[in-house]
Amino acid sequence: MYRLTGWAKAVAVVLGCAALMGCPTGGGTVSGLAVNPAAVNFGSNGTKEDISIFNTGAGVIAWTLTENIAWLSANVTSGTVTTEIDHVKLTVDRDGLAPGTYTGKIAISSATTTKQINVAMTVAGDPDFEVDPLTINLLNNQEEAEFTITNTGEGPLTWNVKLQDPDDPNSTIPFPDYLMIDPASGTTQPGNTSTIDVAIDRDLLDDGIFGLVLLIDTNAGDTQVTVNITQGASASIGVEPSVLDFGETENTLTFDVFNNGEPGSVLDFTLSTDRPDLIFFDPADGTSIGTDNILDYDRVPITVTIDRNALTGSSDGGTITVSGIGIDPVDVVISVTAAPLGFEGAENRTRAPFIMRFVFLMRDALGDAIDSTDPDVFAELQTAFSIQEDGIDLDTDETNLFVTSAENLRYNIALLLDYTGSMFNAGPGNGAVIEQMVTASLDFIEDLPDSWRLAIMEYHDRQQTDRLVHNFSTSKDSLKAGLQAFQVPIGENGASEVYDAIIDACQRIENEDIGVPSFDDADVRALIFISDGRDTSSIASLEECITAATDRRVRLYPIGFGQTVNASPLIQIATQTGGHYYAAPNAAELVNLLQSETGAPGNPPGLIITELLRQIVLTYISLFQEGSHNYLITAEYQGIMGSFQRDAVIAIGGDVRAGQLSLRTAGIQPDGTADLFIRADYVPRNISQIKIKLLSTEQYTLTIDPDGLLDGWFLVNNGGGVYTALTSETTPLRYGAFGNMFRVQFTGLNTTDIVPVVFRVDNQIYVNPPFTKFFQYPDGILVQEGSTQASVIPILLEDGFDPDAVNAWDRDEDGTPDFDDLFPDDDTQS
Repeated sequence: MYRLTGWAKAVAVVLGCAALMGCPTGGGTVSGLAVNPAAVNFGSNGTKEDISIFNTGAGVIAWTLTENIAWLSANVTSGTVTTEIDHVKLTVDRDGLAPGTYTGKIAISSATTTKQINVAMTVAGDPDFEVDPLTINLLNNQEEAEFTITNTGEGPLTWNVKLQDPDDPNSTIPFPDYLMIDPASGTTQPGNTSTIDVAIDRDLLDDGIFGLVLLIDTNAGDTQVTVNITQGASASIGVEPSVLDFGETENTLTFDVFNNGEPGSVLDFTLSTDRPDLIFFDPADGTSIGTDNILDYDRVPITVTIDRNALTGSSDGGTITVSGIGIDPVDVVISVTAAPLGFEGAENRTRAPFIMRFVFLMRDALGDAIDSTDPDVFAELQTAFSIQEDGIDLDTDETNLFVTSAENLRYNIALLLDYTGSMFNAGPGNGAVIEQMVTASLDFIEDLPDSWRLAIMEYHDRQQTDRLVHNFSTSKDSLKAGLQAFQVPIGENGASEVYDAIIDACQRIENEDIGVPSFDDADVRALIFISDGRDTSSIASLEECITAATDRRVRLYPIGFGQTVNASPLIQIATQTGGHYYAAPNAAELVNLLQSETGAPGNPPGLIITELLRQIVLTYISLFQEGSHNYLITAEYQGIMGSFQRDAVIAIGGDVRAGQLSLRTAGIQPDGTADLFIRADYVPRNISQIKIKLLSTEQYTLTIDPDGLLDGWFLVNNGGGVYTALTSETTPLRYGAFGNMFRVQFTGLNTTDIVPVVFRVDNQIYVNPPFTKFFQYPDGILVQEGSTQASVIPILLEDGFDPDAVNAWDRDEDGTPDFDDLFPDDDTQS
């Protein structure tokens, strides 16, 4: 304890009274406990602070100090004051504490009052840093540049800029007179950036090329910034080729930029274009060093991608300008011809026996999707296609070709949403655009056809271990609830890991079909994702991303969001996987794509769903028996031709006598209804009748699907769940036909119900050696909430099944035909 005497004591009491409490104004003095200061902040470096305790009046005050702060200690915890001031020394111990801010309270009490002092202390983490750029080129007439030091760690970063000795990399030398660095040292707090100016005085330089290395020495490590200076050595821009012709089909081409100036000169170049809506390039800048060998220029390859959606006519184009400071620019001319008819998707799928199927979207010369949902358009498409196998026209007198719509296709789609920092700060910032994205996505979910299966995924930072928001489902309510419940905490919106997220999503889409027989898996696998085209953190490359999608038959549909999208990789991703690139420069366009197509009548779904619904299905039965073949599919629509070719395609063989039936349902709906469709996946030749049995624990109504294969046939209810459908023998089903046959309707169900359905087909009616044919079929299905299907694995001819054998249609040989046997594989029950 320190004691004051004489006039110093009096002054201290008066000043303390006036400054801290306000002095009594008459009537004598009143004793009272006072402390100073009212709060103590040690910051990140302080370890000791003093507090003062004194009496503002007469008398004696006994005081005690109490605290329960593990990292704080006081040298005195009790005492008495009259006219003196007691000093208490507080000490901080940061050992073993994690980085962060710590707070607490100290209580100083007398018999009549308690004073509290707020205490705060910060434990600084380790600093880390980034320097950008690492190379500075001061060329031609350039005299000034800059680089930045950013503290990306959690503690203060101290740094110094020094000049490396060119003769001894382990030593430094003073800056030459012609070089100025400002500032050359400093401290940068976490999250802040310091800018360092680099300037040269060319009047003090001789002609030549100079290379300097600036050493950035920090308390978190060291790095280097290279400074290249040219004086009197001139660079020049060269390009090869100077014209890129994309024609009707190409979407990506390349050219080289190189320095064909004086040897040793440095060319720093940038690219620009007069058609930013059509032409995209990567990289947008680069550096090339002049050489003395014209056959070995320092070439920088530039990838150029075009967005055919931006074409304004049958031919279009623009210019890419390559520029450098103080150097004459050079142009690369871009020309594009609109494809008469374009095809997206069109990957072959094959199934026994010799069924070939292509699912694709057609686009006209201006990139608009041909609306196959329009009855007039669909009617014209029926005769629009011709097929060549190994250069030979398909003989439709011996086989059949079918053009159908997307109505009965199976879709598995993943929606990958961007919650990164760039998205959080886009537009007005503070996550407003993310909120708009979520709102549009909720409407996207609501607009999905009932049978489409959707999964929701997200990416918000690097090294995510789980990007799934909601697994695949047809339940719109569940999907919307899952999306609405998902939140990224403030401060967790981080780096873009787009390519890694895409590969993860493609794997999940493929996994959804594990265990499903080939050709019964999803007809359309699609990934819709949002990105600005800048992948800052992925381990995977663009090429690996494209390969992952194509190997898994996943079409990628990127939405380029923002005003400064790097569209080149997004367009490559889309075009090389059979998908499509959509531009959304603002939130309104994003809504247009996901939520509702602007200007379209009747409040239709967004453009992406609209175009996915316009898929065309081309199916035919190949006449080849085995081997790998080339297929050329040509379309003529409204006088315009287009084609696509697929090489090394194998038609899977099988027993052509074996028809294939399947059962499919979208499940029990919220209103208690459920539709079950009996469907043909392959029809053998000369089928003019079919006899089925359908048994269930619930009442149902069975009808011929008016939009299906049996439209116009007669339906006979034979009783006992048995139905026969017939048509004239002169108008049998087309060979190879596929589609819905019967519709089974249930009502009055609960979404928690599980309804078993037993299914049989009477194949005995087709026995007619040597013209016998038959149908493979699933024995039944469970109807419950959520879509499901039951199908068969096609048998092969070499399996040796004889449909004319005595017990061919009595599998358990118990004397009861399979058609009438509830347990066709158990000879003890029938």
